[in-house]
Amino acid sequence: TQDLAERNLYGSAVYHHQQALALKQQGKLEAAKTMFEAAATGYEGYLVRFPRSKAAYEVQFFAAECQYNSLQFAKAAKNYDAIRDTGADDKYRKEAAYGAVLAWSKLIEQLQDSKKLPKYAVLRSKDRPEGEKPQPIALAPEERSLIAATDAYVQISPTDERAPGVSYKA
Repeated sequence: TQDLAERNLYGSAVYHHQQALALKQQGKLEAAKTMFEAAATGYEGYLVRFPRSKAAYEVQFFAAECQYNSLQFAKAAKNYDAIRDTGADDKYRKEAAYGAVLAWSKLIEQLQDSKKLPKYAVLRSKDRPEGEKPQPIALAPEERSLIAATDAYVQISPTDERAPGVSYKA
């Protein structure tokens, strides 16, 4: 019965994931977001019930993908980080490393838009009053996580064409 439960939970999550991808491709973004949420919930449930399953690595990556596409950036970022840092497999390591950078960036954007995290203007020397010295500003935990994700991504994929842009932005 455990095999049956495992197959059903996984099958349900995969079904919702496939439906979400089809809806996204058709441009039905709200419906796709709802399906991505359902798939993410299914994958999360699978991981809770079967954390040591052979499929757990892949399921966690799919959960992160669905969380990202359903705008659950905090959960996605943490799952991408875990996939990137696990020694279990490296099939999705590079994708997860890049996904972590994107998810942390989107989370910071989301927090700044909702005024939960301050947004600072980047000032050039000509924009700063004469003689005023820049003051250090403490980074929020999410910003520190973005920098760590960026460093990890560049270390894992130093020759990727996106690496210079990613490292510059952080």
